[in-house]
Amino acid sequence: MYSYAFTHPGAVRRDNQDNVLSNDKHKVYAVADGVGGSASGQLASKLAVEVIEQVVDSTSSDDDVTWPEYHEQVSLAGNRLLLAINRAHTRILDEIRRKPENTGMKTTIAAILIDDGEVHIGHVGDSRVYCMSAGILTQLTKDHSYLNMSRENGTMTEEEINAFPHKHAITHALGMEEGFQIEYRKKKHKKGDLYLLSSDGLTGFCDDTIIEQKLAHSSGKLKETTDELFQCAMANGGKDNISVIIVEPDCK
Repeated sequence: MYSYAFTHPGAVRRDNQDNVLSNDKHKVYAVADGVGGSASGQLASKLAVEVIEQVVDSTSSDDDVTWPEYHEQVSLAGNRLLLAINRAHTRILDEIRRKPENTGMKTTIAAILIDDGEVHIGHVGDSRVYCMSAGILTQLTKDHSYLNMSRENGTMTEEEINAFPHKHAITHALGMEEGFQIEYRKKKHKKGDLYLLSSDGLTGFCDDTIIEQKLAHSSGKLKETTDELFQCAMANGGKDNISVIIVEPDCK
């Protein structure tokens, strides 16, 4: 496994509420975009990636782990990822109850766990996971946002989409009492496939066509490609925190 992770405040914001997880040992990767003010949002995203890493680590070596919930239709690796995201959500809620001043803190999560030739994807919110396969970029996640809900209604023009006033308003997040829902899927990994995880600080300012062009030549050059994607977002305003992880499973 080989990956490169990057996060930056962007051109406008002083604080970075994003956090990233890139763990080649356990083949788990995640981008979390915090919500709720600089300190609270940063804490929410930090707790999310820390808990996910801890749970994936502990379930990789403990055959006697107690599963509070186990999905029979999902593989062991898929259950590990779902448990990790659920535990992260619970940890954030516990922190809110412990310190009421953190009320309102939330975070998105976009995570993958690669195991035995399969890629398990879990996400909440509008951070994204993409796959670059045979030169074609495919988004593997669906944004949990009011903008995407409006798009799916099929009645918005391109001008209305561009002028939508609540582009960053999300419908699901870790830390929401009534707005927490994990979307899960898996796919077979094909040799040569690359995976991109990102916050909306990239995808909101760098078009998918440009991302596809950059990833088409990224094999073995993950840092350089990440830098190019970052510069694309910055050149288009860089008005949000920017986080990028590129994973190249077949580099070794």
